[in-house]
Amino acid sequence: MDEITLRIKKAEKLLKDAENELEMGMHERCCSTAYYAMFHAAKALLLSLGENSRNSQRDDILNLEEQRKTWIEQDFRKNCKISA
Repeated sequence: MDEITLRIKKAEKLLKDAENELEMGMHERCCSTAYYAMFHAAKALLLSLGENSRNSQRDDILNLEEQRKTWIEQDFRKNCKISA
């Protein structure tokens, strides 16, 4: 398997783990596991752009991430009951 496929499979497994942790009431652990699921999915996306991809595609993804970072952090804190 190539690295992109491995990262997607890892993200899927971690997301299932996060769902189980949420059901068990392990909120902080769930947030951490969900974060790593997103990390591996994002890494797979960037790898899929490849070395020959336009850098602007990567920049667009990173800029979008920066724009949404505050919202995501606030949403995680609210849903996972973590104070700032």
